[in-house]
Amino acid sequence: MVMLIFNCQYIFKLRKLNASALTGDLTTDLSNIENLKVLESGSGDDDVIISADKTVTDMILMGGKGDDTLTLTTSGDKTISYDMSGFETLKLEILVVNLKL
Repeated sequence: MVMLIFNCQYIFKLRKLNASALTGDLTTDLSNIENLKVLESGSGDDDVIISADKTVTDMILMGGKGDDTLTLTTSGDKTISYDMSGFETLKLEILVVNLKL
């Protein structure tokens, strides 16, 4: 089995990630990607992070056959809807900081 760790820290124009043929685990942080439209994971146990503040509404998110986890980060100030299937675990991380000086 092959594990793929995909770091998108410096890739900003990615629109589609198709890893549906991957039989190993996919671990990737896509939270810096703006306007990502499609994500397809493979048959491994995949762990994916995306940012609601940067993705498009009605993004297609397809987990594969494994035990997949989707972590969704947001500043808390965006309404989104996704076409989502195949993820067994959904984690929400709201990143809100209120400073009073």
